[in-house]
Amino acid sequence: MIHELYRDEFANVAVGIQQYGGGSAEAISSGSIDVSNITVAQKYVLWTHDRDAGPNDEPSTEASKFANKLQESRLTCHVFKKRELEYYYPAVVHSEAQREPNREQKIAATLGILRGDQRKKYKDAARDAELDVCVPRGQHLRSLLREYVRCRSQLDEEIIELVEGVLIPWKKQILGDDDK
Repeated sequence: MIHELYRDEFANVAVGIQQYGGGSAEAISSGSIDVSNITVAQKYVLWTHDRDAGPNDEPSTEASKFANKLQESRLTCHVFKKRELEYYYPAVVHSEAQREPNREQKIAATLGILRGDQRKKYKDAARDAELDVCVPRGQHLRSLLREYVRCRSQLDEEIIELVEGVLIPWKKQILGDDDK
């Protein structure tokens, strides 16, 4: 989404997104992996982690440990406010991922999950819907994002704030275009 919707802002600089999860994130949290040994561990890296807890709950222990370890190394880390990234996909992406049979019921179910309380992981809630609700991933997700997400207003405000409040100022610093 960032590459598509912010193409002009990042035309002269590369933006990479490095995902660490599961065992890798745990190894960073525990200190088994020294984050300073990771090639991308530089000043202009935004590390993110799913909350792995409902939006009204404290982030999971794993998310907190991960963020604390990175912050101890003076790296920028953001723990998302929603449970996991699937809750940030625009509604149109969830809707367009659904196919027959029972497409309309699947759309209603996936939108109910999206707008729900996030007590469960998205994929678990989709499985519990007993309708074979699709939670897009990989190439299917990228295809849906390219086809249906056309303007920034479709993005969650938290994503917009990260891009416009962190990544774009970093790009300006890298290119020497900041107001300092």
